[in-house]
Amino acid sequence: MRPMPQDPPQENLPQLPRSHLPPGRRLVGLLIGLAIIIGGGLALLWYWYPGRELKLNKNQSVYYSGRATPDEARALGEALRKVGWFDDDRQATALLRKDKTGTTVSLVTSPESWKEAQAEEFFRELGRKIAPSVGDPPITLDLVDPYRRVKKRIRID
Repeated sequence: MRPMPQDPPQENLPQLPRSHLPPGRRLVGLLIGLAIIIGGGLALLWYWYPGRELKLNKNQSVYYSGRATPDEARALGEALRKVGWFDDDRQATALLRKDKTGTTVSLVTSPESWKEAQAEEFFRELGRKIAPSVGDPPITLDLVDPYRRVKKRIRID
């Protein structure tokens, strides 16, 4: 049977560095760091939060946020249905945001929509047709990818 190893003498162990701050200041630093982490998390949540969802059917939704109301979201959905953007077969999403800078309608589109030169005139006309449903021009029409990154911004006056 092997003998058990002995613990090294305590005087040979390295000492852990002690903080140069008194305990009260360490607590303040910890609280500030925690506040920064929580604040950053909330800011990211706010940035990625699309708003409240109004499901029009199983394939179409309008998300609304800021000062936009459910009635305005419903009216936008109806206007998008009238112009053919929303139909019962195709998956489609729109976002409506109203704030102090104005009204923004975002449409989730494919890459071809923001790359083709002729597409801008199509979306400008679509914007003119749906603008009365959200409170008349001027509005901003954003063409966004599925991650809500703006790929093309069109001002409708």
